[in-house]
Amino acid sequence: MVQPINAYRLDFRPPTAILKNGFNGSNNDWMNQVYGNNTVYCAKSLRGVSRFFLESVLNEKADGSKQKGPLSDNMGTIYKQPDYVYVYMINVTGLEFIDVANDLTPLTPLSYKGVNPNSKLLKFQEDKKLARGELDFDEDYWNTKLYYYLQDCATHTEELIVKGPIAPKRIKLYQSLPMKKMF
Repeated sequence: MVQPINAYRLDFRPPTAILKNGFNGSNNDWMNQVYGNNTVYCAKSLRGVSRFFLESVLNEKADGSKQKGPLSDNMGTIYKQPDYVYVYMINVTGLEFIDVANDLTPLTPLSYKGVNPNSKLLKFQEDKKLARGELDFDEDYWNTKLYYYLQDCATHTEELIVKGPIAPKRIKLYQSLPMKKMF
């Protein structure tokens, strides 16, 4: 028997919506939106979800250092502060997904500011540029950008990029957290 692979997702939508509709994907144009609007972002662990919360809601660095996060002052946080935050556990067994840290980690520890040359995320950027008709792909730029994404974010948030949609039967509410009590 195959052991289930569980992932975790922090979301502000209540269980009444998620357990009915599941997760379809993101309609944002992030640099890691590999599966288009069917891209669902998750974490491999509860620690990863908590680090995502630090970065996206509290605008602190995902490394837990309490330093100011990557969001600009005029941007505030990515999300408006909701009344509740929900953590969902998702069975991703058999679904297509990318473990970002594994995908980006250089093949040799001697690589400096570079990523795995076989990275799906690096290939995604190259294909995206070529699809727009741009023939010149600045691999050094993307190596550096993806390296910092790996070091500053994905390593700490333990990010998984899952191809959705994810059916409700794969999802369980793990925890509800009232935001008003946190601040």
